[in-house]
Amino acid sequence: MLALIKALKNDKEFGELLSRLEYGGCPLVYSGLGSIHKAHAAAAVRRLTGRPVVVICSDELEAERMRGDISMLTGEEALGLTAREFTFFNADSVSRSFEHERTNTLYHMARGTAGIIVSTPDALMQRTLPLTRLLSASLEIRLGEELSPSALAETLLLAGYKRADEVEGAGQFTVRGGIVDFFSPAYSQPVRVDFFGDEIDSMGLFDISTQRRVENIDTVSILPTGECLPSLADGGYTGLSDRIRELIKRLSKRKNAPRTLIDNLSTDLEHISNQLSFNASDKYFELIYSVFATAADYLPPEAVVFICEPNRCAERGKNYSWQLNQDGEALIEGSNIEGSLVHFYKSWEEITGQLSDWPVIMADSFRGSTYPLAPRALLNLTAKQLPSYGGSLS
Repeated sequence: MLALIKALKNDKEFGELLSRLEYGGCPLVYSGLGSIHKAHAAAAVRRLTGRPVVVICSDELEAERMRGDISMLTGEEALGLTAREFTFFNADSVSRSFEHERTNTLYHMARGTAGIIVSTPDALMQRTLPLTRLLSASLEIRLGEELSPSALAETLLLAGYKRADEVEGAGQFTVRGGIVDFFSPAYSQPVRVDFFGDEIDSMGLFDISTQRRVENIDTVSILPTGECLPSLADGGYTGLSDRIRELIKRLSKRKNAPRTLIDNLSTDLEHISNQLSFNASDKYFELIYSVFATAADYLPPEAVVFICEPNRCAERGKNYSWQLNQDGEALIEGSNIEGSLVHFYKSWEEITGQLSDWPVIMADSFRGSTYPLAPRALLNLTAKQLPSYGGSLS
């Protein structure tokens, strides 16, 4: 695979692309690229420059294929960053698998350990927790470190983990004497920590079905189980409760304030102030974090950004904005949220404006007439994608 990257390096137009990345000649359009050629170009930039690469694809299917291709070409795992579904109603059970994957990727981006990130427009547009809040809410524990089981359990509760009789899924934990099991979004398997008094004696990953340890580890990352948790609010549960209480007070003074809205806010306040299970915290993003943040705020400062099929990405961003606007209107009309709290995304135009701080390569199959950023150069790759052999060798 490295031979393919070296071959691309000898292409005149790609050589100019590398030169412009080094000396400042972006944004630029790089056309004539099929799907595999986009992956080839991104992989080559990663391997030849050593800089982090962010690839934005127009949909999840393309992003998944891009991840596999780039990983194969570079020999390095590409991390995925896809959009998640916001939860605006307090359902008994909520799937957070996409959110856990997002949190893990955001953590690597925040730590500067993400070399290749493949994302979509809506994944960058939607609101998330500020970078500093993610880092402060995360914890690394090490073998031999002094930490009591009760202190670890308290840390897990504040990070959104739910106590269970037995760990069966991500975001759960259990304490049995000097043993603490928990399932962090940072891993594909749960973690078991054995204590000797208040010292970590051993740690390892274990299999859910057999409950047996499968791998010993020296360091464990504990990540929050969600991007919008009451426990992570400015001032914690108390601070968030005070802000909701103040909102209810202001609404009660309005003559035309819907009674149903006040009742719904009061019900939410009861759950949050008593630290009960509450799965609809997404609708309180505006009250939980004073700083508006998206995944675009996590991009490494030295990264190179590829926008694949810019017009299709723009259409995806437009559709996502429309959908969230519709959701917001429905929530307001149903008295489930107060209008000033409906602030869940940045437009694609805002995101691309923010991306102009990075070198951007707009990779297109065919050269278009409009682009999200005014290109400083128009480059083209002459390439052919050979059909796969579908016959029989026998």
